[in-house]
Amino acid sequence: MASVTDSGRFSAPICPIPGYPGYDVSSFGRVRSYRTKIAIRGEGNRCGSRSAMATNPRILKGWPNGDGYTSIRAVGPNSRPMVHRLVAQAFLPNPERLPEVDHRNYVKSDARLDNLEWVTKAENIRRALASGVRDKNRPSGEAHYGAKASDAEILEMQRLYRDGVLCSEIAKRLNFNVSYVYQMAHARRGRGKKLKEKHDGSKCASARG
Repeated sequence: MASVTDSGRFSAPICPIPGYPGYDVSSFGRVRSYRTKIAIRGEGNRCGSRSAMATNPRILKGWPNGDGYTSIRAVGPNSRPMVHRLVAQAFLPNPERLPEVDHRNYVKSDARLDNLEWVTKAENIRRALASGVRDKNRPSGEAHYGAKASDAEILEMQRLYRDGVLCSEIAKRLNFNVSYVYQMAHARRGRGKKLKEKHDGSKCASARG
């Protein structure tokens, strides 16, 4: 861990970000990148570029994502990670492998280390409801304003995928983006996972009955 001047006035610890080589973050939530591109010339005078590490890092500019958290662009497990999670991953031990990072002051854009802690999903939801940050009557699933597909359409994606139909073919049949079909069909997280678990649970209950 080193100490650098952050925001021109304060001296703040910085740490490399696990899983994101060439990036570090300060305890104030400021992400720096050492990654750069070098122009190269190939056969036939064709131009291209390759990744390299610069001596002097640049501070990355973040933006608020759809949920109000600050995100950046990076090369790593997630191409658009949220800054508060990067700070937690770099600075906060997580021996219990808790899945979510909570903001103590409920301000989503405040990614300072002192404002963060690892929590369970249930605890994060409980705190958000208690503080009024999250509305318990907020629409979710296919009723959410940002939903791209109905529950029936996602289940159909999963059925076709189980039957051996390629994601590209499913996308054409149902008129969806291929990457979205891939995400829902594999059902590893989010709505796709929840619907698959619910559907599989219903099938088991019917079989027992």
